[in-house]
Amino acid sequence: MGNDFEKLDFDSLSKDLRVGNYDNVLKEVLQDFKKDKPFYEELKRLGFTNEEVRNNLSLLMTFKDNFDECLKTDHLPADKIQGPAYRMYLVKDGSNVEIAYAPRRALEVRTKRRKNYIFCDFEESWLDQDLRTVDHTINRRELIVDLNLKVKKENKDWLFLNGNIGTGKSFIIAAFCNFYIDVNDEKVSFNNCADIINRLRDAYSRERPLYDEVYGKLESVPVLVLDGFGDEYKSDFAFSNFLFPLLSTRARKKLLTIFVSDFSIDDIGQMYTDKVSLQRANQLVSLIEKMAGREVTLEGIACY
Repeated sequence: MGNDFEKLDFDSLSKDLRVGNYDNVLKEVLQDFKKDKPFYEELKRLGFTNEEVRNNLSLLMTFKDNFDECLKTDHLPADKIQGPAYRMYLVKDGSNVEIAYAPRRALEVRTKRRKNYIFCDFEESWLDQDLRTVDHTINRRELIVDLNLKVKKENKDWLFLNGNIGTGKSFIIAAFCNFYIDVNDEKVSFNNCADIINRLRDAYSRERPLYDEVYGKLESVPVLVLDGFGDEYKSDFAFSNFLFPLLSTRARKKLLTIFVSDFSIDDIGQMYTDKVSLQRANQLVSLIEKMAGREVTLEGIACY
């Protein structure tokens, strides 16, 4: 019997195992193993011998069924498959062979991304996306090119992205954030703007240590997304204590900040003029325009 996979010969192995009625079943199983190239390569990678295949035949049959299933479904979003959430893999220590379990690769990717979010205010399934999966129509191409440059840190300008509801603004920026995490392994915070302003306002008055912790993270996170910008609670207190100091600090540190809004920058200026004051509104608009350079309008149908 061979001592390495180079000497593993399924045809000779089937002859070695011919015993009564078991012979036909065994031959069929071994031929099935041999025809399944990915499975065959996995056995080869693990260094199985003829004897080890024979001694672990039942276990290998179970593993093969799940191995094939995971190959079919592993690239799909974890919440959109008819298959296992976990995959089997073989652990081989000498001649001892056991089955172990791990999350499917799609779940592993999602889990890794999720750990790098300080806040992740979008639906869970979006964690499966990145810039390669979004709709690359002509009117989105310039934006996606710019986002790819930001992933590579070749363009550190802020981004003010506006457009009608349903055009996929938040989805594209979530895909960017996932890709940024994959490439740079750095923290990101994707915040619903109204929610984070309310969180900060409540923590400021009720639980200052929590406020200091959250505010400190938002001040220094490499990428901050304010989704739904313009929908937040607008008051002189919120503006002076949270929003403008936060943005001013991030501008000084040259940290990437992305605004996703249903409104234009001019609209934002007018809303803050009405709710706060013209002077403070102008401060906000000037800061955004200086750091972003221009605003980008997304058009077309939703991309999700």
